[in-house]
Amino acid sequence: MSEPMGTLFPSDRLAPLIEGRAATVSAARDDIAVGMAGTFDVQNYGDLLFPLIAAAALKQRDRRIRVVPFSVNARSEPSWPFQVRSMEEMTSSISALSALLIGGGQIVRFDKGYPTPTPTNVDLPFAYWLTPAVLAALVGKPVIWNAVGASMDWPHAPWHDELIRNVLTASYFIGVRDVLSRNDLAKVAPDARIQLLPDTAFGLSRLWPLEKESPEFSNWRKRLGLESKYVVIQANTAVGQYRAAIETLLESMGKINVVVLPICWCHGDRAEKFPQIKGRVFRSCEWLAPKLTSEIIGRSEFVFASSLHACITALSYGVPVARVTVSWGRSKWDLLDEFSGIAHINQGDILSGLINRGRLVEPRVIAHADHLDRYWDEVKDVVLRPPIEHCTSSMTSMLTWVAKVSGAQRRLGLAPGLVETLRESLARYPNKRVALKKGLSLSKSLLVVPFQWISRHGPSWIAARGSGTELRQVQRSPLAERGADPILELDRITQGRMETEPFQWVFIDRLFSEEKAAALVASYPHDKFKKVVGYNGEKGYEYMSRSLIHMEATTVSDPEGLSPAWRALARDLLSADYRSALTRITGRDLTSAVLEVNVFHYGPGAWLGPHVDLKEKIMTHVLYFNETWDRQHGGCLNILRSSDPSDVFAEIAPVVGSSVLLVRSKRSWHSVSRVAQDWQTSRRSVNVIFHLPGSVSTMWPPRDHPVLQDYPLAS
Repeated sequence: MSEPMGTLFPSDRLAPLIEGRAATVSAARDDIAVGMAGTFDVQNYGDLLFPLIAAAALKQRDRRIRVVPFSVNARSEPSWPFQVRSMEEMTSSISALSALLIGGGQIVRFDKGYPTPTPTNVDLPFAYWLTPAVLAALVGKPVIWNAVGASMDWPHAPWHDELIRNVLTASYFIGVRDVLSRNDLAKVAPDARIQLLPDTAFGLSRLWPLEKESPEFSNWRKRLGLESKYVVIQANTAVGQYRAAIETLLESMGKINVVVLPICWCHGDRAEKFPQIKGRVFRSCEWLAPKLTSEIIGRSEFVFASSLHACITALSYGVPVARVTVSWGRSKWDLLDEFSGIAHINQGDILSGLINRGRLVEPRVIAHADHLDRYWDEVKDVVLRPPIEHCTSSMTSMLTWVAKVSGAQRRLGLAPGLVETLRESLARYPNKRVALKKGLSLSKSLLVVPFQWISRHGPSWIAARGSGTELRQVQRSPLAERGADPILELDRITQGRMETEPFQWVFIDRLFSEEKAAALVASYPHDKFKKVVGYNGEKGYEYMSRSLIHMEATTVSDPEGLSPAWRALARDLLSADYRSALTRITGRDLTSAVLEVNVFHYGPGAWLGPHVDLKEKIMTHVLYFNETWDRQHGGCLNILRSSDPSDVFAEIAPVVGSSVLLVRSKRSWHSVSRVAQDWQTSRRSVNVIFHLPGSVSTMWPPRDHPVLQDYPLAS
């Protein structure tokens, strides 16, 4: 995720998607719970959108997933749009969560204020963002920062920066919604991989498309007596100060209805207190559920607002916006500067042009929505297949830090130090004694036991968490050890840079030393190949293939035909160290993934058409073995933006030492351009594929008995 990683659910069914009254947090196979921490207990449109968006986006991808929101205060239906659990409850249920989302909103902050009363023994603001992130990392849960904003200029103690630095480093994904937030956090945590991610409200029109009016919207219209087109004015005092400018713009629109609508109730929005406006005005005086508010904004013709999320909602649905900037939250407004569908209330000429333009979803909004689609795809993958290696590493790093600050660096039995750290360094929960007691029990069962087990048994064992705090020991087949003279320069993999456009991929060069590269090129396999040609409904293909490691095998295929260099390369590919290097660069857990490795010759005229890999594939590492290559003769790997073969984002020549790591997604389009007919040297590559457990090889399917042949040495 780089800089710029039909109606779904009627509003009366949204709350059960998030957290039903009688539901319990469970990690059962048919009920996968994702925690979400934030300010979901205040009557603020933007804050209440985040859990609804997450629930809809994840449910769209897998119906088993539900979102469990946690906030300082518990809330329940029917007085609240959805069930919200208190942060205290999080300590007892975190072990059953598959992952934890933090935010969004301007949540990384140090001010003590809160829009609604809170228990006196709650330490704000850490209770709704920093503490949940730390606790989740400590128990090995993937922590995902959900397009947050950061306000680091509030006074805070130096140890806060140290704590933030450690928890960000231990987090699985850190998405921030604006450049200033990214820069502020990067100063505190320079080693953390902090990425720009659009505010998740930019995806609203895809999650809740405006087709047939919802019953809630129709009833709202009837209550107001509103029958035709309308504009929305946020019922905010900051907006009301521009009454004259608003009336001038309304006059240019002709006879149009005006709806005065409260958006941020907790900040004083009241329709009945808004200044008188000329024209046919309808005052919507009650506090409305966020999904209904989004529909009201989305069906309007124009919006006047000071709320960031009212503006983003309008942009998502293509509604022009006149915005009023409040005196705080400058970085929030900066993220809107790049859009053409919004202008400041004083920019009359631009706003007049927007009025004439009418409704239009601009390309930048579409790009943001595409970005968010990829993000939610990745979140879904993490939820369904938690990255065990990352979680173990995260837990270990946080435990090491806790041990350090607790003065117990050399002890595994960290419970007393952990409790002291929770007492002094983290936010204090309501009923502190109860929370610390739960933290102590949790630390014993979920922290110390797995840490001791892994330390004792090494990397061939993992601690697999069941429901609650139950641990079971799972053994997998031992992986091969790298030989005394390994081939792969694994540091080159871990030092690579993950690209996120147009999907996740990494270019890795200098994968071999010059001497070993020469040996691999000189002895490239030529025996036991089969011809692969055809069209499978998506891609055309023609090439020659040889197995180097059959799917699920722990030994090399037909080693008698391979040189010592190639047998050594195969051992490296089978090793735990190689899997670990790929996991570190991608964050994908490969512990139980099934390996398959094939060698290819692409001769004159051979090609591979545009395609995305099968869903059973997690990732593919493509290694190249031509000593030299002229791009003009084709044979290059093309990273594509779409299924169009000419829509090339990047082109990689198949030169030895170069390689590309492709992380499979619905948008991971790629192809191999056709090798020129007059080019006499084959394009030579190896595909290392990691499959989901239970996959079947498509290259060497069961009961397939192909005729094998040698590839001509002259080529």
